Amino acid sequence: MKNKTYKNILGFFLASLMFIASCKKEDPIKLDAQLETWEISNITSTTADVSGFVVAEGSGFSESGIVWATTEAPTIADNSALADKVEKAVYTAQATGLDHLTTYFVRAYSKSTDGTILYGEDETFETLAHLATVSVDDVTDITATTATSGGNVSYDGKADVTAKGLCWSMDPNPAIDSTDVTVTDEGEGTGVFTTDITGLIGGTTYYLRAYATNGIGTSYSDEVSFTTVNGLAVVTTESVTDITKTSAKLAGNALFTGGTDIAERGFYWGTSANPTVADNTIAAGSGLGKFEADLSGLDPGVTYYIRAYAINSNGTAYGEDVQFTTVADIWKFWVVGDYNGWDNSDAALYLLSTASSPEAEGYVNFTNTGGFKLTTDHSWTDPFTYGDDGAGALTNPGGNISVSAAGYYLIKADGVNMTYSLTETVWGIIGDFNGWGSQVDMAYDPTSMTFHLAQTFSSTGGFKFRGTPDWSINYGDKTGDGILDTENDNNIPISIVGDYAITMDLSNPDAYTYSANTWGIIGDFNSWGDDVNMTWDAVNSVFVANITVASDGGFKFRANDDWIVNYGDKDGDGNLDTENDNNISISTGDYKITLDPWSKVYTVTAI
Repeated sequence: MKNKTYKNILGFFLASLMFIASCKKEDPIKLDAQLETWEISNITSTTADVSGFVVAEGSGFSESGIVWATTEAPTIADNSALADKVEKAVYTAQATGLDHLTTYFVRAYSKSTDGTILYGEDETFETLAHLATVSVDDVTDITATTATSGGNVSYDGKADVTAKGLCWSMDPNPAIDSTDVTVTDEGEGTGVFTTDITGLIGGTTYYLRAYATNGIGTSYSDEVSFTTVNGLAVVTTESVTDITKTSAKLAGNALFTGGTDIAERGFYWGTSANPTVADNTIAAGSGLGKFEADLSGLDPGVTYYIRAYAINSNGTAYGEDVQFTTVADIWKFWVVGDYNGWDNSDAALYLLSTASSPEAEGYVNFTNTGGFKLTTDHSWTDPFTYGDDGAGALTNPGGNISVSAAGYYLIKADGVNMTYSLTETVWGIIGDFNGWGSQVDMAYDPTSMTFHLAQTFSSTGGFKFRGTPDWSINYGDKTGDGILDTENDNNIPISIVGDYAITMDLSNPDAYTYSANTWGIIGDFNSWGDDVNMTWDAVNSVFVANITVASDGGFKFRANDDWIVNYGDKDGDGNLDTENDNNISISTGDYKITLDPWSKVYTVTAI
């Protein structure tokens, strides 16, 4: 529309200039009156701003404004509005009282001093749709927790109503996008609807509005308020913290009185879900607000249920049912004896029980015969010291538990049933690689307290660690996380054929671990491509590989053709590390490279 007006004005001025140029200097020049409908803006459902442009005033205008109608060529006999003022030949007036979603024709007009009315060109615009019209019903059937109301969407604003319903809150002027407001959805379109209002609190005032949403936005009815009948209080079970073997801290919150005073509040607890006063009770004062209680006298490793409660004259209200489990009675015995010079400190090896059983276990390597005792602290006092009662059972403090032969033993001890046992183990691996035949024994390293073995796997399959020929003690890895377990179907998989460095660590009774790795070399010499696999040299007890280096560069050792485990040498001292920027430098030539993955020592020898 503006472009057309610009062209009209430009044409008019060009013609005027030509006319002026043809006149003599002394001739007076007067242009005929002319105006344009300039711009339509700020269109709403009921109004629009229209601008006019006075191209030439002729002998002068007494008033200017706009006219509009739903038919073409509107005049002041239809609808009109005066402009407040004309600035730089432009004026603006507002068309009001328009109907929603309707096409209008609009023109600028000006009245000359002699009463002649001049109109601009016809322009059209369409008003927007309007918010829907919605009303709310009175609230009826009010109880402590429920009520009934509804509403009526009587006019859609000429746009589809996509949602309607009620919204209510404890605060005035509830809106569907406000916090702490409950909103119902009663479908689409216009018409009457009825709503069951639920989840209310007794003795509480609520504010309610009906709403209707269309493409323009959401409209609301007038607000009504109502007060529920007195009822139960509202209380929540907030948390259970500071859980120990025999105690816990409980927290609750009395949020609403329900209309009458809260005479008592506290917690019900027990070993069954949803405890009541028939179980156990801890009172924690009265009235509104947060409250706490310390629960004691519990049993270790037991699951308990807790509910906050609040009592008023209308009855007892309950919070959520929350369960928690006390800390299991985990037994930790330090093994102190001839094997470690009777060092009764944290440096001693220990046994540990699980949450499901009081029987603790752990492994100790006895290098000679002798005896030991078990301690639960380092004081050597009764009842923290356990020994043999002379008949093969535990007692306090008891005599030394004897070890008749050197070896690697699984020790079990039960401080509840006062029993213990020692089982000598000889560890090795067995699996598909040898048809699950004879066990291949592993060597024990007392410095690292781990078992080592190099083994060639000529095919894929699985294996296990075995400690006794009768399979009573064996480990696999069901989940593949590197932690040994005793579950069924837990063979440790072998997916890469080659020579493996295998390690087993039973020194931590809370986590027996292992690793099974092939080793290779990767670096600049092979453009960091596929690993050069290393093979086991049984004579020298190292992994070995030969490489040719065409130009100076660096390399690393890598396990299982993957970067998850890799080693370099940052300071060049021959001891491997896992630091960044730790490539091992190597110059042009042919080399024999060895690796001891257990001690993390390597050699590079020119051939």
